[in-house]
Amino acid sequence: MRRSLRTTGGDPIVKSLYPGMAYDPDRDRIVAWNGGNTVYSLNLETRVWTPITYPGGPGPAHENGTYRRWSYSRASGVFVVVNSVDSDAYALRLPLP
Repeated sequence: MRRSLRTTGGDPIVKSLYPGMAYDPDRDRIVAWNGGNTVYSLNLETRVWTPITYPGGPGPAHENGTYRRWSYSRASGVFVVVNSVDSDAYALRLPLP
């Protein structure tokens, strides 16, 4: 069943155009990215977004956003983004809690 979820602390990602979002079952968090060096982690119990900045990130998002280009590989424990066939692929491994 689909329903709205009120959250705080994530306006930059929530209000961005077509962000990439993926669920990380190992951390029980939704992790979102839409360009730049910052990813946002949503704690589903508290409904609070936490920004995490990593220097040297994959750069700007695709002009149409990152929706469906940001995925989580549970087997590898990494988030992966591929914004274009003409650009590099990037992987991000978050520290374990």
